[in-house]
Amino acid sequence: MRGLLFSLGLATAGVSHAQESDFHEVGPGLGGGHGHGSADTIFDHPETSVGFFLDGAFRSDDGLDAEFTSAELVMQSRFAPTWMGYSVLEADEDEARLSEAALVYYGLGGRSSLSAGRFFLDFGKQMPTHTHDLTTPSRPGVLREYLGEEVSGDGLQFDHWSALGDDASLRFSVAAFAAFEAHRHPIGGEEHEHGGDVEQDAPALAARLTGSAHVAEGALQLGVSYRGMSEFTASADELGFADVAGLSNGLVGLDLTYSWGGRGGEEHWSVGGEYLSYSGDISVEENDTLSVLEVFDSSVSGWYAFADHQYADTRSYGLMVSAFERPEVGRSEDLEANLYHTWRVSDALRARLALVQTDSQETGDSTAVVLQLTSFFGDHGHAHAHAHSH
Repeated sequence: MRGLLFSLGLATAGVSHAQESDFHEVGPGLGGGHGHGSADTIFDHPETSVGFFLDGAFRSDDGLDAEFTSAELVMQSRFAPTWMGYSVLEADEDEARLSEAALVYYGLGGRSSLSAGRFFLDFGKQMPTHTHDLTTPSRPGVLREYLGEEVSGDGLQFDHWSALGDDASLRFSVAAFAAFEAHRHPIGGEEHEHGGDVEQDAPALAARLTGSAHVAEGALQLGVSYRGMSEFTASADELGFADVAGLSNGLVGLDLTYSWGGRGGEEHWSVGGEYLSYSGDISVEENDTLSVLEVFDSSVSGWYAFADHQYADTRSYGLMVSAFERPEVGRSEDLEANLYHTWRVSDALRARLALVQTDSQETGDSTAVVLQLTSFFGDHGHAHAHAHSH
């Protein structure tokens, strides 16, 4: 999974490769469209590697627009038998940021690992993955609204998985974050769309528990995720507004995925979804008339569902639908649908054509055709991430 949250914990340096490789992700077979989504362990890639990614799109709705989405530089190294380090530097049209920089220790014994530094939030099936590695054209609307496009934090995380017989496994992670570095993140991160900045006054806690089992001719995975902000302070973008302290909120997610068919170049189907409940102090609005911050203390919910069919070694198509209540006074509802086809043109280029329909009570309805192009140079395994997005 993105950001070092390894569910495939390596026991010790002497553990056999076969034992390291017996935990697989339940999900789309084509991975991020580069064909590296099913890597088994960090040992499947060079001990030291560098990769560079470029992502952009042509979008046609009211007119034809070309946009540069992101560039990403990934550096990783297994510099000792039980240690690995990596960093990810990202840039878009507005900023450059160090989204990940962490060390991972595998010498705890058993299938466990300990991560320290900056890494992605382990929440649900999608949030641990960088946007250019998604099998879908974009992050589901409910995740963008409640968490953000991408969310990484500075902290510590313990990760462990256990085999339950020959056909099932159980994996969990627990983490504490001193601060979040969020990109387009609602309240509870360093920047958000609902007014001002946020400063954590206490560590944020996160946890994920997931179980996988062979069912009928496929694999079933059920997961539950939690992210809690126990105490934070919100401040306005403008001068003259008093800070609001003592805020808190919590986000809970339930996800279910079922996959069947072959792996690699064989035909493969995946269906699934995730339900999220967001409660507490979930947004802050600036009242310019009174020069005060107004806190919206309530609860909202949303969901997304998808179906993905890899019908050839380099091609897949799918449908993703997301609906959610906005975390603000009035609770307007949004519905978003993505119909897409992905083609891995070569080992270094992915093309995706998507039809995106949005129905929003706040911004109105829109239909867009999007051609997304993603390319990379150097090693493209993201070994610290793709093997472990459970």
